[in-house]
Amino acid sequence: MRGLRIAATRTLLAMPPALLRALSGGEVKIDGRVLQPQSQILMHVANKVGRLPVGSIPATEFREQTNRAMLTVSGPGPDMEDVWNQPIPGDGCVVPVRGYVPRTRSDGLLLYFHGGGFVAGNLDTHDMICRYFAELAGVLVIAVGYRLAPEHKFPAAVLDARAAFDWAVDNATELGIDPRKIAVGGDSSGANLATVLAYQTLTEDKEGPAFQMLLYPIVDLSQQRRSYQRFDERFGLTAEMCDWGVEQYLSDPAQQTDPLASPILAESLAGMPPAYIGTAGFDVLHDDGEDYAVALEQAGVEVEYRCHTGMVHGYARLIELVDAARKALEESADAVRRGLEA
Repeated sequence: MRGLRIAATRTLLAMPPALLRALSGGEVKIDGRVLQPQSQILMHVANKVGRLPVGSIPATEFREQTNRAMLTVSGPGPDMEDVWNQPIPGDGCVVPVRGYVPRTRSDGLLLYFHGGGFVAGNLDTHDMICRYFAELAGVLVIAVGYRLAPEHKFPAAVLDARAAFDWAVDNATELGIDPRKIAVGGDSSGANLATVLAYQTLTEDKEGPAFQMLLYPIVDLSQQRRSYQRFDERFGLTAEMCDWGVEQYLSDPAQQTDPLASPILAESLAGMPPAYIGTAGFDVLHDDGEDYAVALEQAGVEVEYRCHTGMVHGYARLIELVDAARKALEESADAVRRGLEA
């Protein structure tokens, strides 16, 4: 059934751009950015269906419905040489991880953290993305099934991320990787965890990741930047959803300014690993990513920043449907490959 929906959606998205725009109300242009036609029709259909009523349904129901929605736009992804699942020891818990072994790979590793606002997402919702990263970057990818809010509040996810990194380092030989060639990455809230992990190892003066790959990251839980107002309501992720996710994740408002929750507020980012940061032009989190790129650069960190001006939040999940999303993911995967070769 999912395959049929993907095929039907592909047929729709193969229509000429002008027709897609006409079907969805004409060209959308904000701050000089033009919404990409395939993304525009997908947002038009999603808005017709309606968004989940965050705050009025239990978090568990939000998670289930969000995960189903993620899977409806997810294809099988590339075949792998091997895909394995393994529980690893965490901080008083067991953390599930999934490894993706491409047919051709280097001795690098991408440790990947899924998005979902700290509340949703899992190893299955981001299976396709991890397969593409493994194939395109030519590295082992290990996805981390960290604990979710509100059942597990901050810093549970941070602890799980760190446990996964330490486990990968300790088991480098068995994994066939060089522990000096570990990249951390993720999308949205997962990107938050990736860069927080890099910051955490830095402050502890321990060997940390060699590279960070951050897709439309949320890096400040203490405030909403201008993009929250400019791109709210019509483009998938909303300011309300972000607020609600933060409320689920944190147990105390004072935690909003903790650098392990809001890494952009760290006293110093000097010494952080080189980074690739990709943002979407039509995304409430656009300014988070852009401002974080600036903050890293000002701290002397090498940063490759790219705003995909016509895209929406979550474009990595649309790679089998939206041509521009596929190109954006190829770019970020190439950044991982180059970052681990440096």
